Amino acid sequence: MNTLVIPISGIPTTPLFLAPSVTPGSAHNPGIRLVKYDRDTGKHLDLEQYYLDLDVANKDDAANWTLEYKATDVYQIRDITATSLTQLVKKMKGKDSYAFKKYWLHYTVTVPEHLRNSCEDECHSIIMCGFTKFYTEPYNTCIAVRTSGAQTMETTLGLLISLIMLLVYKSV
Repeated sequence: MNTLVIPISGIPTTPLFLAPSVTPGSAHNPGIRLVKYDRDTGKHLDLEQYYLDLDVANKDDAANWTLEYKATDVYQIRDITATSLTQLVKKMKGKDSYAFKKYWLHYTVTVPEHLRNSCEDECHSIIMCGFTKFYTEPYNTCIAVRTSGAQTMETTLGLLISLIMLLVYKSV
């Protein structure tokens, strides 16, 4: 999942999915997705992502696509509708949350750990804002608010530590 379209009403209506690349230009493995849906209603039921482990494929000289994950299982959601994905995004609020760590693993298409980049505050903000901000201006504002908040907290903590050190120094 990459974006939830949230109209002016504030209620998410449509999930937008971008598939992983079959020919990645980075250390990511190739990936493909299968979306299961109800043929009568069009409701999105589940998403399965398959990947090709390039290290193994090159070593074995064979391409064996493997199920990487099923969205409803790994994220513990009922389906992949806008309502369920909104709840999932809320679970990903913290960069160290189980849901976000799983998302990042699958975002990189289960690239070997020694090749996987970490996703810290700025990366997490970019992804979280991307989930809910479809247009450029709200997206940029979201990033600015999230990252300036982190910088403000860091600055406040630094000033607090300096003040404590000054008080300790004066009392000695």
